[in-house]
Amino acid sequence: MTPGVSLAAAAAFSAARSALVRPPCEASPKKARCFGRHAPLFLEIGIGNGDNIVAMAEHRPAADYLGCEVHRPGLGQTLNAIAERSLHNLRLIEHDAHAVLAALPAQALDGVYLFFPDPW
Repeated sequence: MTPGVSLAAAAAFSAARSALVRPPCEASPKKARCFGRHAPLFLEIGIGNGDNIVAMAEHRPAADYLGCEVHRPGLGQTLNAIAERSLHNLRLIEHDAHAVLAALPAQALDGVYLFFPDPW
């Protein structure tokens, strides 16, 4: 088990692998390959515990969301929420945002959210 990751988060990584994608989403350059459909695509950089992106995905099922995060406990908590709510329009990327943004093709995203960024 990874240090700092709860048993529930570790179990989420095992159970919800389909919601965890490789950067920058094995989908690009075609948005539809990541989610299996064409829909507006939004990226949240630094999802923390996932509350915001889960709420957005829940309230806007016609849009697709990518959450970029390097903090494994937050990813695990969000994976649990994805599974509990059966969200099919939310995927997570466990990778540095700089590399993800650099790898995405121009105009791949319809919007980017960045709340309370860490200073490092």
